[in-house]
Amino acid sequence: MTFGTPNQQEAAARGKGRITAAEKIVIRRKAALSAAAAALLAASFISGAVHAQSAGSTPAAVGEIPAVPASVMSNARKLAGPHPDANPAASAMGLRPERRAAASDAVRHVDSGDEVDSGSVKTSAERAESDKKSETDSLGKTAQREPAKSVIIRSPRVNVLPGVNVVIPIARSQPNRLLTPFKHPQVLSTDLQGGQGDNCGEACVRGSVLYVSTDQAKPVTAFITEKGREDIAISVTMIPERIAPRQVEFLLPKSVMEKLSISDVGAVEGSSTQARRWEQSQPYIDTIKESFKAIALGQVPQGYSLRNVRSSDKLPVCRQRGLNFTFRKGQVLEGHNLMVYVGVVRNVGSSPVEFNEMHCGGWNVAAVTSFPLKVLDKGDQTEVYVALKREATPAAGTVRRPLIDRKF
Repeated sequence: MTFGTPNQQEAAARGKGRITAAEKIVIRRKAALSAAAAALLAASFISGAVHAQSAGSTPAAVGEIPAVPASVMSNARKLAGPHPDANPAASAMGLRPERRAAASDAVRHVDSGDEVDSGSVKTSAERAESDKKSETDSLGKTAQREPAKSVIIRSPRVNVLPGVNVVIPIARSQPNRLLTPFKHPQVLSTDLQGGQGDNCGEACVRGSVLYVSTDQAKPVTAFITEKGREDIAISVTMIPERIAPRQVEFLLPKSVMEKLSISDVGAVEGSSTQARRWEQSQPYIDTIKESFKAIALGQVPQGYSLRNVRSSDKLPVCRQRGLNFTFRKGQVLEGHNLMVYVGVVRNVGSSPVEFNEMHCGGWNVAAVTSFPLKVLDKGDQTEVYVALKREATPAAGTVRRPLIDRKF
């Protein structure tokens, strides 16, 4: 143990070489502790001898440390100063907590024989920041190693978003009924096996409903889309379980449903097959009459689809003096062999005008009528219906090239 004043030890250290700020702190602290220990040892022997003489007993043998009175211990504590951890605000030498932490680090390095540089000693705040960063990095690596688990949705109504996978349980070896928001759903899956003819296989489409029945024990995944609309798809993972058959309804947001209907307000998706059967179930004239009647009553003929007029449509041409015809903001009802355009005719003249259907003639016009008015007074308007024959696209190889240039 080295004795001496802090200035003497500091001078000795300077004589040996460069002294750092951390070493200076250590030297002063060790000097204070050494002085306190020497005072405590001397006071202990003196007190022991006095106690032995007053009691009439023999002094303690060499090597034995007699009991130290409380008063002597109190004086020794005063000489040594308070413990560094006793007052967090300051140490025995008046150091701030961050300096005290630096001094503690320096003591450990000095005891191990390493040279300490004041610039390499981290404060407590720096160590806390470093520990926090290490903990964050550790959590990040753990999150990368352990991906988030998908949540199984057991509700009979499931809100879905295009392209976002949902996980649902289904009955194993039992039929399950999935209600889709599509009119003509299509299923794409590498896990479910399709069937042929009347055998649907593991996935079967009936109208807007998808039936799934599988004996597989592993999860099966499928994409469900509307026919002709690959931009909107429902992604679903089905986990077979030993449960009763289930019915699950998929619900798309309103904005997606509006996009799905091609932004047609009140659009109706029809079926060409049903429209053909309805048109061919009666004479041609009766089909046109029944179509006009249904449209005038605000209905859609069986199998027909209803949509708004598109910019690419070839609109009917109607011209009659005193009347103004508008189809651009109208509606279109599409069947198998017929298309009906609904427009508005308005009397822009100064006298009554009777609407003449012959002014809407054309090569492909099947029939024309108006409702509810036939004669329009000044400023009156009514709906006009023009039925057109749908042009069939000839198959490849069936078109004959004319021998002369035709002007008609």
